[in-house]
Amino acid sequence: MLKKQYSKTKPVCKVTFSLPLEAAPQAERVLLLGDFNEWHVPQGVEMKKKGNQFEAALDLAAGKQYAFRYLIDGSQWENDWQADAYMPSPFAGITNSVIRLDTTEVNTTTEAPPVQQAVAEKPVVKEAAPALKPAVKAVSKAKTPAKPKADKK
Repeated sequence: MLKKQYSKTKPVCKVTFSLPLEAAPQAERVLLLGDFNEWHVPQGVEMKKKGNQFEAALDLAAGKQYAFRYLIDGSQWENDWQADAYMPSPFAGITNSVIRLDTTEVNTTTEAPPVQQAVAEKPVVKEAAPALKPAVKAVSKAKTPAKPKADKK
């Protein structure tokens, strides 16, 4: 069985691989091999016995598919019974299990955007415009002040 947990911050998926004990009831050692470790036995992922199954977890790049199999006690191969698909291996008559990982949208921001606090502003009160009164032009005939008379002495 395959359990997939996609990261919210990286283009990675944590995949938990599990092989039921009934697939390898007498197994002492189960290794997970596949495209992710180039099928290289010394780089195989040791699966741990948990309850009624063997388990191992790997972080794999999202948006890809990987062929894999379980190697039991160094001599017997087993496919995953719940794989996403199966494909022929380069060896005649053998199929590999396949896991397909979706592409995920990654949040590239490492920090949360700053929270803007509401600033208490004075309420804007619009005053009513004064009523316009008709302009009355007072025309007055002002008399020009008389020139002071020169004193005669």
